This record gives sequence, structure tokens and C-alpha cells, in this order.
Amino acid sequence: MTPISVGSSRGPSPLTLGISDAVPIAIALQESVSACFKGTDETKCQVQVIGSLKMAFPAGIVQAFANNPYASPLTFKLNKSSKLENIYPNKELLIESSESLRPITSDSSSFEVNMSALMSHIRRLYEQSPNSRYYNIDVLKYQMRCLQGAKSTPLQLVSYWKCEPQTTSLKVDYKYNSSSLAQIESLRNVCIFVNIDGEPHSMQSRPEGKWNPATKQAMWRFDRLSNTSQTGGLAGLGSVKAKFDLSSGPSTPSVIQAQFTCLDTTVSGIEFELTAVGYRVSLNKRNSLTHSVL
Repeated sequence: MTPISVGSSRGPSPLTLGISDAVPIAIALQESVSACFKGTDETKCQVQVIGSLKMAFPAGIVQAFANNPYASPLTFKLNKSSKLENIYPNKELLIESSESLRPITSDSSSFEVNMSALMSHIRRLYEQSPNSRYYNIDVLKYQMRCLQGAKSTPLQLVSYWKCEPQTTSLKVDYKYNSSSLAQIESLRNVCIFVNIDGEPHSMQSRPEGKWNPATKQAMWRFDRLSNTSQTGGLAGLGSVKAKFDLSSGPSTPSVIQAQFTCLDTTVSGIEFELTAVGYRVSLNKRNSLTHSVL
């Protein structure tokens, strides 16, 4: 069976299901990338990528399971999974086969859902929220085997501090690393945060940022970063420069944090493939979220 492409949809998920209808399933693969940068040496960067697979079933599945307690087995594969270091199945929902417990050495991993456990779980969700249109299921989590240094993080950072009694100067270089993504997509809602001590009373920066006196935190936000500025965002290589006037300096260099989202792609590159009869993929979403620390 050909893997479902990213963002594909084969029609809406109905609220009621007939006996002969294929059960629609919405799939969501979401990855969280945490990166810790140390100085200007990218080889010392530590990266961790944790992902999750969730399934969403329409409300009509409750009555469909009630009418057919012997529903067809639900099986699936994770293809292009050789980059994964560990897979952590939901032991309450997935059958522990010898293949799913084996160390990841191939490019595909197969799984089978415990249908009795799935029916019971959805029934409990229905009893808790009988008016919900969909019921979400946490299927499994996984950890990626990251490349050395900063190669596996989509956004790379380097900072330079100059702390004097009256002023603090800060420069943060950023670089969009498109090669870390399975499919090249822009980084969206990019935010860079830094706390400044020493009682700052004024801030000058380029590009313009925001200063929160209550939290003593400066923030810069970019709608989009990409390899080219022609997409309506900023080019993926640049700098943030800021100068803070202090009342009680000098400041102490602090942690710099960055966050962003990236839609329709992942770092691991894994793909979901439905291998069961009687089901269909109505939606297939892949997102990456990042929290970087410098």
C-alpha cells in the first residue's frame, strides 16, 4: 500500500457510520525538538527529538462498535523509521508483538491495535464527553537518533554578550537549517526570549523587539523564517542586536530561549501507513515544535 501523503484527506469524517462504511481516522504526528547550544561551537550542541502519534475517531465510531463488537483489526506501519532510537507504544492499546519490541534496525515498524481495549477506551471517553465530535487516542511516542552537533535542529543560535556597569550589549545570530527537515517548510511564529538583570531602564534593538519590565524579559518575534525572503518572511540567516541601559549593572549573561512551529513536516521523516481493511485515513497532519536553549 502506498503511504498516505502529508495533509491528504479523503473526505470528511461523518458523525454517523453505516455497517459497510470505512471508519475514518485522523492521524497526527507531532515532534518536539529541544536543543541546548553551548557557545559558538555547534559540535557541542545537544539535541533531543521526541515525537508522538495520535489518532482521532469520529463520534459515530461509538455506535459502530456497539453494532459490530467484532470490528476489523486495526493495523498500521511507521515507514522510514530507521532514524528512530526508541518507540514507546501505549501498552494499553497496542498488542506487544515481537516486531514492535525489537530494536529498530529496519526502515519500517508494524503495529496492531488491541480492538477490545480500543472499544473500551473510546466508550470511556464517550461517557465523559458524550457531545464530542471526535475522540483522540494517544497511540505511541518515539525518540529520534539525532545527528552529531546541531545538524538535527531546524534553528541554530549563537550569542555574544558584552556586560559593562552601565550597559549590556547582546547579539544573537540565528540560522535556519532546512537540511534537518524531511520536507523543506518555513519556520513560523519564531520567538527569541532573553532575561536581562541589572535593572534595565531602556532598550534599543534591531530589529525592534519588546521589553516586559514586569518579567525583565526582551522578546523578538518573526512571522516566518525560510531559505529566501521571497516567501513573505525573513531570510533564514540573520542577527538580533540589542543594547540595554542599566541602573544597577553589570548584567550576567543568561539563558536565551527560542520557540517556533513548523507545519507539514517532521525532523525524523517517518510516515504513517494504514494497513488495515475497513478503515481510511481522513486527515494526516505532521507538525514540529521547537524549544531551543542557548
